[in-house]
Amino acid sequence: MQTELARTAIDSDQVAIIHGDVLSITDLQSGEKLPENSFDRVVIKSGTHEIPLDKQHQLYSSVFQILKPGGLFINLGFLFDDVQERD
Repeated sequence: MQTELARTAIDSDQVAIIHGDVLSITDLQSGEKLPENSFDRVVIKSGTHEIPLDKQHQLYSSVFQILKPGGLFINLGFLFDDVQERD
């Protein structure tokens, strides 16, 4: 899981690494809803393509709801032409 990899590579004293549900804005480990305006940055790594097209607006609305004013959203996605490279 990407969150486990991040926890081993990033100083968690300065960063909150959350495995959550972006549509319900819930921390899946604690079950708690994330508070509005609580993050300076939100990074989603290769996840937005998993959200159905009809829920994409909800995804982005949710992200901007938890960002502090002036916060930064990073949507890191990858496209691979080669099947072997992708897998």
